[in-house]
Amino acid sequence: MNDSKYFEALFNHASIGIVVVDKNAEIQSVNPFGLKLFGFSRKELIGQSLDCLIPSRYHIQHATHHATYFKHPKSRPMGQNMELVASRKDGTEFPVEIGLVNYHHDDKHEIIAFVNDITDRKRNEVRIQQLNNELESTVITRTKNLQEALDQLEQSKLELQKALTLQEAMMMNAGAMIVTTDQHG
Repeated sequence: MNDSKYFEALFNHASIGIVVVDKNAEIQSVNPFGLKLFGFSRKELIGQSLDCLIPSRYHIQHATHHATYFKHPKSRPMGQNMELVASRKDGTEFPVEIGLVNYHHDDKHEIIAFVNDITDRKRNEVRIQQLNNELESTVITRTKNLQEALDQLEQSKLELQKALTLQEAMMMNAGAMIVTTDQHG
């Protein structure tokens, strides 16, 4: 099998969305997983602006980023330390990670974007944070309860010490003989 067949197989069977755009941010190609991810048909996406995959509130900002990337292209993750979101055909948004690759062929300069839906990861991160908060709250409550129990124990110890001291003082200073017996006399 020649290399082009391997690349075609990788593109068509990848479990990540792959979107190819030109310098004008016009979609040139999308793999089957990407079509499913965004909810479009190939016919609906090819030749369209990349903006159709981005929430409208980010269009102006993204146009600037796209132009800047084309001036100094390099393979890299997109939007490091940022929460990236994409938009489906139906308008629903979902969190994504995107890797960018600069690509030249047939005197064309294109960008390949590898798009990974991270909805499950984000959901799990939220759940982990909730569990951590619950655990922290439980630790605080139990620490407080333990401290209260220790304080009560210390108070009981002081009261017992007082009673023993009083008993000893009475025994040592009694003007009479004091005898104690067990239950059998």
